[in-house]
Amino acid sequence: MERKIKFINNLYNENEDIILIELADKLHNLLSDYNLFEQNGKDVLATLNTSYDDNKWYYLEMKKLFNKKLSNNKLLDRYNEICNIYFID
Repeated sequence: MERKIKFINNLYNENEDIILIELADKLHNLLSDYNLFEQNGKDVLATLNTSYDDNKWYYLEMKKLFNKKLSNNKLLDRYNEICNIYFID
């Protein structure tokens, strides 16, 4: 978890191009995790050395970063949409 916190904090100092690359990568990962979750439930994430709660924390922290650093972006809109679907409590 410490590695992820450090990674996120470092991203706040990066330029928009780097943030866009991270957004594309994280959106791809988010969609893959969401599809696994939809097909197999929360337990499948344990086989990926993570949990639903850890994923939720990470993707929502990234969502905060992306929304702070970017605007008017279709990838960001899609990322926000999937987060809102996947992590509804």
